[in-house]
Amino acid sequence: MPDCKPCADNGIIVPAMRVVNGVPKCDACFRNEQAPPPTKEQPEMKPKIDWREAQKRRDAGESVADIAESLGCSDVNVYTHTHKAKGGATPRATRTVTRKKEKSVETGKGDLLTSLRAEREELDRVIAFLEKRA
Repeated sequence: MPDCKPCADNGIIVPAMRVVNGVPKCDACFRNEQAPPPTKEQPEMKPKIDWREAQKRRDAGESVADIAESLGCSDVNVYTHTHKAKGGATPRATRTVTRKKEKSVETGKGDLLTSLRAEREELDRVIAFLEKRA
């Protein structure tokens, strides 16, 4: 192959590897003519979120959706970085299950007797029904 024409014009003898539009060129000259490879644009950094301020807004009763929209994040992020407002509803997993019997024991003996009598009457009805079927 012939020598690179642009390099030969500068007094350098380099073997040409390509022929572009009838002009022999080495790889370096060929790459210099090509458009530079696109550079990756750095993603725009989001501003840091002040989670203390978000917590204050949530404590004040502002909805999570409104807080998330104003901060430019998702509802999940607000739930993750903040706690529920004090005095708000208790999540289901932490609720204590109370039954009628437990409540009646706490309120006094009279309520306990009333609930036991009601249960006895209900059991009597169930037994009578089952005896009729048998």
